[in-house]
Amino acid sequence: DAGEPGVPNIPLRLFQNGIQRGQTTTNSTGEYAFSTGLLPNTAYEVRVNTSDLPPGLVLTRRAQGTDRNLDSDATQ
Repeated sequence: DAGEPGVPNIPLRLFQNGIQRGQTTTNSTGEYAFSTGLLPNTAYEVRVNTSDLPPGLVLTRRAQGTDRNLDSDATQ
């Protein structure tokens, strides 16, 4: 969200149909990209291990908010 700081140095894994297709780490501003071998119009899932989060941070609860296109689908 606007004004919300990103979290640096978080390992992320990319999955398609339960198979890991890539991995990366967030940069100093919390941004990330998976740039190799991605197919258009294909569903992917980004996973983060909660043990990789800094102390005091937790994932946003699933399906919060009124707009399903904007809410989090994170699971713990």
